[in-house]
Amino acid sequence: MVKKPPIDICKLCLRTRELRLSHIVSDLFWKGSGIFKSLKYVNLEPLIGAGAPIRNQQGGFKMHLLCDECEGRLNKWETYIRPVFFGNASPFIHPPATPAFIVSNIDYKMFKLLTMSVLWRMAISGHPYYANVRIGERKMEQLRKLLLNETPGNPLFYGCAFSVLVNANDGTTLRGMLSPPIRLASPVNGNPSVSYGFIIAGVHWHMFIGEAVCNRTMQNFFIKPNGDLRVRIAHTWDFPYLKPLFDEAANRVFPSASLRT
Repeated sequence: MVKKPPIDICKLCLRTRELRLSHIVSDLFWKGSGIFKSLKYVNLEPLIGAGAPIRNQQGGFKMHLLCDECEGRLNKWETYIRPVFFGNASPFIHPPATPAFIVSNIDYKMFKLLTMSVLWRMAISGHPYYANVRIGERKMEQLRKLLLNETPGNPLFYGCAFSVLVNANDGTTLRGMLSPPIRLASPVNGNPSVSYGFIIAGVHWHMFIGEAVCNRTMQNFFIKPNGDLRVRIAHTWDFPYLKPLFDEAANRVFPSASLRT
């Protein structure tokens, strides 16, 4: 017997409707990681601690969040972004042997709304994998209205910087690398700065809350209104705040090994 979708308030439009079983972070990125191709089930428990109800994953995490209409709105942005991250010629898949690269001619509005929607969905989900993402009711409502009205704002407003993690030996993207979001708080010129970092499909997302307080170097990696996106080439050791998490995960899966990719 097919279970009927629940009827509840859509998190985006706030109307009472049948809710779809929506991916919190698009399955596009989970499939892009390749981790579900060779394994029927993936245990992500080591990444966030024992006892987490996320064993035997067959794909990205889902929850009843959105109605059909709002799901379609987000799918439009995800469909657009697919070739940027996972096209045959995408530098995210085939990174150049340079410290950074630029992807040009991106639709600023579509790309920016997609990145903002990822932050918003992680924040509203309450899922244990995204439990560290706590941006407050005011920011969640601000993001909801921006997404509903398809208003991306300026580059510093909920800006996101990307880094491709590569294998130190051959320069290939570590597509199977992933991590849950971690809250980063580091003052810039005495001003508070809160952001979140997470990895999926070998790409590190550094997402800033509200009007980004960060240095000019970081700002250079936010998408520009002309559609240019500068992306950094990085290694796992460039993100020391993730090392304890990776080491713990490695020790649980391979007790005698440590992650030194």
